[in-house]
Amino acid sequence: ELAERRREETELLARAANPFDVNTPTRNVLILGDSKSADMYISIMRTYEGDYYQFRRLYLDDTEMHGNLLNNSLNENLGAVISSTIFEQSDEIVLTATWQRATNSNVASFVEFLLNQGKKVRVVSTSNFNDVASLSYVIAQRQLSDEHVREYLFENIRQDWRRQYLELKETLQEQNMEVQFLDKLNVFCDLNLRTCNLRDSRGWYMYDSGHLTLNGADFFGRYILNNWFIEAN
Repeated sequence: ELAERRREETELLARAANPFDVNTPTRNVLILGDSKSADMYISIMRTYEGDYYQFRRLYLDDTEMHGNLLNNSLNENLGAVISSTIFEQSDEIVLTATWQRATNSNVASFVEFLLNQGKKVRVVSTSNFNDVASLSYVIAQRQLSDEHVREYLFENIRQDWRRQYLELKETLQEQNMEVQFLDKLNVFCDLNLRTCNLRDSRGWYMYDSGHLTLNGADFFGRYILNNWFIEAN
């Protein structure tokens, strides 16, 4: 499965930085972020069949996101991203990463920069769990029922990572920035019922603590397109 995922990833990501096709009137979405942005791009490209949106993806770690573009300590990657053709052609920017408290104020300044560039901005939360291999082992060992599995998975959400994202969200909301927040945990969990589901009959949705299997990418992709990127008529 992992080898197949890597092959698919390589194939899809090879086209992720191609300029948008400007001959078709579409809503152009650029996904920026760490390895989670690759997950999101792959999920969408495996499931999207419409023609309202075009999606592209560039790597930009949260440590590289900064709105002060005159800061000499900025790495070259940020400069390359914001001077790229696909950045210029994009209508929407989606930021997705394993958010860290240390980068929150820089990310906020980057969001402000994006909004000033006239981009619509969406920020995607983390959804990290304790490692699936060890969870799977415990589930088998304890012979947990489906109901208990869902409760057990909820207990194994990495709340430390979640808190760091929630602080970023709070920072952006306090600054009254017009940002759409996409909570990835809602894809896999019912937070009110305190349950999560990370697998179906075809297998697990994640292969570690937060990266998607191809089965997970298909599940996530369908959710995204049904809930986050709904085609305008």
